[in-house]
Amino acid sequence: SSPSWGTFTCHAGERDGEPCDPIDLDFCGAEGICGTDPVNSVACIGFGPGDAGVGLQTAPLSGIQKTAATFEFAPNVYREAPLKGVVLWNSHAFNLTEQRGKLDAWLNFEFAPPEEQGIPVVQIFNAAEIFKMRAPAFSTDEPCSFEVLPANAHLFELSSHGHQRMKRWRTFMGAFRCENGPAAGQACSPMGYDFDSRDVCQGARCVSLVRPRVGDCDGNGDVTVDELLAGVNLALGRGKYSDCREVDGNSDRSVTVDEVIVAVTAALQGVPPPQERDPEESLLYVSTIYNDPVVLRFEPELVMPRGGGAQRRDERTLTFCALYDNGFTDPSKVKLASFSPSPPVNFPGIGGPCDEDAQRCAAGKVGEACTGRSPVTRDRSCDTASGSGDGSCDACPLVGGVTTEDEMLLLLGQYYVP
Repeated sequence: SSPSWGTFTCHAGERDGEPCDPIDLDFCGAEGICGTDPVNSVACIGFGPGDAGVGLQTAPLSGIQKTAATFEFAPNVYREAPLKGVVLWNSHAFNLTEQRGKLDAWLNFEFAPPEEQGIPVVQIFNAAEIFKMRAPAFSTDEPCSFEVLPANAHLFELSSHGHQRMKRWRTFMGAFRCENGPAAGQACSPMGYDFDSRDVCQGARCVSLVRPRVGDCDGNGDVTVDELLAGVNLALGRGKYSDCREVDGNSDRSVTVDEVIVAVTAALQGVPPPQERDPEESLLYVSTIYNDPVVLRFEPELVMPRGGGAQRRDERTLTFCALYDNGFTDPSKVKLASFSPSPPVNFPGIGGPCDEDAQRCAAGKVGEACTGRSPVTRDRSCDTASGSGDGSCDACPLVGGVTTEDEMLLLLGQYYVP
């Protein structure tokens, strides 16, 4: 009933154009639908009443990246949805054909009885640096970012989202940062940079530290007698694994005598200092198809450590990186100003056609800077020879945006905290 939706009228059918009540599903007839006129908006931002709370970092009620998908939660975990309301649908779809089409969507719910509503699920929808990529024309870029999970979070699903020039996504366990130098502390790729991507650390090392699992159950930096007893009980098959996961040194969900001996040594001599993570062993997730990304489910769940402090925070941090190719491996795939639609609204940081001073030669002298003031002279400046007419000043840097010609860096996933 909010006036911010606009005026509801019948669209199509025998009552086309007549005012209608959207709750009366039969008023517009079998061929009509009661709705308001569409408006241009990025992801429905600014549309509808303020209590919708829609923004670039708003986790959706639901979302899929393929024709159909099923969302499965861990046992005794559930998600809440409003009993009554209006669904703001950001279709985020694109049509690659020459013909107009109709997009239908169905959302099916399975309702959990009260006895199954144990722990609410938490969605990962990390859009904090969604437009971080900067790939010059005929070059590549691999930005990275962080997702910090809460203590004792049980991660059971990871996925990703990017657009057509996103060629590889990798998510690592741990906070991988530039060790020192001008970019000290910034998120970085622990496996280095491929193709023409800039080295974020500018020669410095990209490292992450992790404290060995030696029986420090509460993560306070010491191993106590009570914690040793908890480890012994687990080795004897008694107690719950969640009582002291930290005594399980190799994370195989069983405790051996050797692991108990390691815990005793830590109690007597102190917990060993943090060690550098192995990037290969820390790699959790890889996806290489932008429009059908991997949905990785952890069985059993990946449990984050308990305890506070900066080190424990880093140990429950995910580092995620995505590689974008703006015509480096195939120059014909470079982003073109003439083929990049303007954003639906003028929104800071969102892409579209690049400015003239950022354009490069897309044909002729491929990759060189264009010169001249008019489009004709700028195209001519790209000719391989005077008067050859084979030049085109059209190539653009790849930046973030909401169309398929621009890019996104968006980490997705789900977890719960018992």
